[in-house]
Amino acid sequence: HMQTLLNRFAISPDVLKEILKYWKPVIYPAGKILLMEGSVSDKIFYVKSGLVRAYYYQGDQELTSWIVGEGDFAYSVESYHRQAPSPETIETLERCELLYMTYADQQELLNIYPETNLITRMLQENYLVLYDQRVRLLRGMD
Repeated sequence: HMQTLLNRFAISPDVLKEILKYWKPVIYPAGKILLMEGSVSDKIFYVKSGLVRAYYYQGDQELTSWIVGEGDFAYSVESYHRQAPSPETIETLERCELLYMTYADQQELLNIYPETNLITRMLQENYLVLYDQRVRLLRGMD
């Protein structure tokens, strides 16, 4: 999964091999909290299988921000990139096989292999497109 995704970039096989070393596998049951609202996100998750969602509270009403599945990334974008408290909680909706990378590992990887900045940019651009689609949908523009 991850290797297929990374193969889309013009990265040498040796660097690709090193990138994959930074991703650690984990399996969680349904209902596992990956990030609690108010905590600083220090991991980015790649979903190999299962569903993950983010939610927040408006008053006492729980609202789902997003749901992602196989082949997507699950993380609090604002919290992760700014290393600031998360405005949302992220949890598994079902048994999930995930890969994760820590923020510290990502920074190390970016310093050692500058070409990996392309992958980071792609993730951010992907998130911006999804965010734009959600905003338009909420405004009734689609």
